[in-house]
Amino acid sequence: MMGGRTNTCADRIHICRLGELSEGQRTTWQDFRVQDRSLQTPFLSLGYLELCERSGSDVRVCVIERAGEEIGYLPFELVESSVARPIGSYFNDYQGIIGRPTLHVDLPGLLENTWLTEIRFNHLLHARRYNLDCRIVNDVSWLVELDSGYLEYRKSLSSSQLRNAHKVENARRRLEKKYGELEFRANFCSSELLEKLMEWKSNQWALSGWHGRFKADWERSLMHDLMSQHSRDFAGIFSGVFLGDEPLALHLGLGSFTTWHYWTTAYNAVSNYTKYSPGLIMLHEMIKSAPSLIYQRLDLGRGELKYKRDVSNATHQVSEITLLRRSEPSNNPNT
Repeated sequence: MMGGRTNTCADRIHICRLGELSEGQRTTWQDFRVQDRSLQTPFLSLGYLELCERSGSDVRVCVIERAGEEIGYLPFELVESSVARPIGSYFNDYQGIIGRPTLHVDLPGLLENTWLTEIRFNHLLHARRYNLDCRIVNDVSWLVELDSGYLEYRKSLSSSQLRNAHKVENARRRLEKKYGELEFRANFCSSELLEKLMEWKSNQWALSGWHGRFKADWERSLMHDLMSQHSRDFAGIFSGVFLGDEPLALHLGLGSFTTWHYWTTAYNAVSNYTKYSPGLIMLHEMIKSAPSLIYQRLDLGRGELKYKRDVSNATHQVSEITLLRRSEPSNNPNT
């Protein structure tokens, strides 16, 4: 070990299916995540991987060993018989190696020592740890840090962020004055309202040119299965803002340890309430309620969007890469 880093050299690298991991390996995986808060995103949880596998993803894990010790795990979805992509495709907001915080891995070298031909990741954590020699496009994921509670979070906001928060609060007051009191509901289950959320979101995406989302069976299966997950390691968190029994905005997020990931959200775009920004009202209610739901971080994901910048008080870097192997692969069990 040099400079506080775990040796990048691996004695053995092998790829297995998710179901082939032993209980001991699963425990080590969880221990690594406990040691590094950035790895506590739901997308690197075993629960998320199992969810995607049940929905049809070919989930694999690259196991990295040194001196007889397993030092890291790289989960991926196998496509085209030899290409590693994010598990769950466009639903996945983070990729990376699960290992100790000091672990640095030669990812190009790892690729050469497997039967994979390509790694395509679009939200790679800690790219600087991987000795990459390909083109890297860096971006940030936006975070709401709530370790010290909601009041301390408010104190961390800039004057412009506070002005925007006041605008959302004023919009809520105007809506309630005209139509009645709003209610925020967190962490409940409703298959009927989940269908409503997917309908709204599908329509929203179609207006942006992304047609056909939530039409495939695996997408719908994944969403309904997610809502039924309630463990500390991986949970689906369904929330909404209501006027009486009428939903104005709905959100299905993912939870893991103390991280709540902001994921699929939509509102009724043809209602009388759109001018009051019900989606923003719901986001602010989620931030207020997160500490009481044991979540100390609301992760808004990647994307330069105004609403994310308006509420975030921290960021971390993610990277987009396409890594190609230089030599011919051999012994591919999938061909």
